[in-house]
Amino acid sequence: MRALVIGAGPAGLTATLVLRRAGWYVRLVEESPALRTQGFSVPVHERGSAVLSALGLLPPVEGLVEMWRGDLVRLLAGEVGEIDFGVGAKDLADRFGDYDVVLGADGIDSPTRALAGFPDGRHATGFSLALYRDDPAAGPRVFPTGEEPGGTPWRVDEITQIELPHWSRGHVMLIGDAAAACGAATGFSTTVALVMACQVANALVAGLTPAEVEAPLRPWVTEQQAAARQRLPA
Repeated sequence: MRALVIGAGPAGLTATLVLRRAGWYVRLVEESPALRTQGFSVPVHERGSAVLSALGLLPPVEGLVEMWRGDLVRLLAGEVGEIDFGVGAKDLADRFGDYDVVLGADGIDSPTRALAGFPDGRHATGFSLALYRDDPAAGPRVFPTGEEPGGTPWRVDEITQIELPHWSRGHVMLIGDAAAACGAATGFSTTVALVMACQVANALVAGLTPAEVEAPLRPWVTEQQAAARQRLPA
């Protein structure tokens, strides 16, 4: 079987690792010229750490594990092998039909989502995230969108979730933030990406279609997105 995986973040790397270990041919592409290792410490909840343990990347642990996002990406990439950098969904849109499965794991702004005809799915949470490069003590700051965050942030982004009526169209399926972003700084997105990618890949190996893969996953992912919203300030 042949798969195209678009995006070398936690979701794309995990799916690629599972599929390659099962003997699939997988082309993993990443639009940036190198691994995206920037970011702050992220919590990996119990189901996410169980995925990493099952893949042999972490010893068995109970409960939540805190990891720098860059360390997680490097850990997965070290096992994955070949990645085609500088190649994105737009470069390959006319070749999606060459593969049995296309997995769009290219983040909240997913070009794959648009190219494959999915709705945008963005839902604002009413909060934004400010990042401070020169003042680590300030840390990431969550504040109501439209208000001033204080200090001098180097970057401010709205905290947005992605909610779609379906994650698959034919042989194209979205995973991770491209399909169901929980929102930056909520502490759920990384776990959802790991669990979603692992379960989707294993189900594909078992012979399920993308549409069949989606049904058992959706209730849990919806629950995680709701829990993420509750983590935002009242």
